[in-house]
Amino acid sequence: MLYFLIKKFNLTYLILLLYLLLLIFRTRFILAVIVILLIVPQNPKENTLLSEFLESGLFTDYAEAKYSLNFLTWFTISLFLLTHLIK
Repeated sequence: MLYFLIKKFNLTYLILLLYLLLLIFRTRFILAVIVILLIVPQNPKENTLLSEFLESGLFTDYAEAKYSLNFLTWFTISLFLLTHLIK
């Protein structure tokens, strides 16, 4: 059972879990970790995070996963900037 959970666990679920923790604790550190996890795997040659999003089963096709990842990335960056400008 544990092997199945580890095998099915990917970066998409980790990012969603961190967003849940952000809602609970509301710390800037968790937001910084989310920004790093979202930006680092994305590069012009290969977007491994996009393939992780697509393989997670949360999205029906490539276009939906790409749009959601793009929205999530820019939303997180904006939220990060707003929280650091306010405090």
